[in-house]
Amino acid sequence: MIQDLNKGINLITYNHLNLPTEIIKQVHFEEIDYVYDATGNKLSKEVLSNNSVNRTLYAGNYIYEDNNLKFINHPEGYIEPR
Repeated sequence: MIQDLNKGINLITYNHLNLPTEIIKQVHFEEIDYVYDATGNKLSKEVLSNNSVNRTLYAGNYIYEDNNLKFINHPEGYIEPR
């Protein structure tokens, strides 16, 4: 799939592991970029939308949004910091 017009996605590009690396939505001008390691584990996501940038970093079970710990995954669910 290189586009999904039902969701307003005009372009999807993939890497050599067939994982999406870039998604562009023209309707609200949104660009989403993904970075993976060599085995296909997601390392980061960056969303550019209306002159704002949101970054999410994936460090194992720790998920950071804009350099702040958002939550920690574990086998029984997840933990959110206060």
